[in-house]
Amino acid sequence: MRFARTGTSNWVNNAALNGRPSAGGPGNIQPPVTITFNKLGTAWATVGPGTDDHPDDQTVRWGTFDGTTNAPVAYPDPPAGTGRSTARLWLVFGSSTNQSSRSFEWPISVTANAPFVLQTSTDLITWKPLTTNSNDGSVFTYLQWFPTSQRRFYRIVSD
Repeated sequence: MRFARTGTSNWVNNAALNGRPSAGGPGNIQPPVTITFNKLGTAWATVGPGTDDHPDDQTVRWGTFDGTTNAPVAYPDPPAGTGRSTARLWLVFGSSTNQSSRSFEWPISVTANAPFVLQTSTDLITWKPLTTNSNDGSVFTYLQWFPTSQRRFYRIVSD
C-alpha cells in the first residue's frame, strides 16, 4: 500500500452549487483528515478473499533521474553497513465501501543483512510463514486486506 487516508464521509461535494449536481466536485475536504504515505522497501499484500496466508509481492520502487545520461537512482538505497530495518503491518477492515485501517511499526532485531521470516497464526501455536526478506536497512511492509479470521497474530523470526 503506497498510502492510506481517513474516510470521505465528511467531505463536501459542492457540484450542485456550480450547476452540475451529478459531478464529482469541486468540493471541500473537511478536517480531520489523516494521510499516511508508506515508507519505501519490500511490500507484500493479500489481494483477495481467502488469501490471508498467500500474499503477493507488491513491491514498488521509487527513483529519480536528472535528465542527463546518468543512470537513474532507485530507492531505497540503504547506507552501507546498516541493518536497522523496520517492519510495518497495515490491516484494512470492513468492506470496500466502508473501511478502516490500522498501521503498526516495529524495528526488526535480526543481524544486518540476515534473512527473516514473517509468520502468522490464528492460535499462537501453529505458525505459518508468509514471506522471507533480508534485514537491509529498509522498511518491510505487509498489507492484510479484510482478514477472514477473527484473530490473527504476526511475528518476525530469524531464518
